[in-house]
Amino acid sequence: MIATDTQTAADECITCTRTLCELPHTCGKTDTNPSRAALKTQVAVAYVMAQAARHANNDSSQLCVSDAQSCYDRGDMRHAYRRALDSMEYSIGIGHADYLEAKAMEVTA
Repeated sequence: MIATDTQTAADECITCTRTLCELPHTCGKTDTNPSRAALKTQVAVAYVMAQAARHANNDSSQLCVSDAQSCYDRGDMRHAYRRALDSMEYSIGIGHADYLEAKAMEVTA
């Protein structure tokens, strides 16, 4: 049976058994594969870091990019993301479209 938006709670949710599934989960689960979620976080952080590096135009923002890279290399995605955002705050400001896009990603892991 394929999971649909009209599936009842009594029906089996096959999306819960798939590791690479992106279908909506009718059982309430958001992601059944922790490594996939970690990969999404890693890609998001790498994107934000690339944006920060592209805009780094002063010593403060460049230092933040360097800190972000160190955190990323250690696997500390949350702090890498935060330092990349700090860099963008120093270089382009909190009203810039690239900053707002990066901030909206809300990396917490």
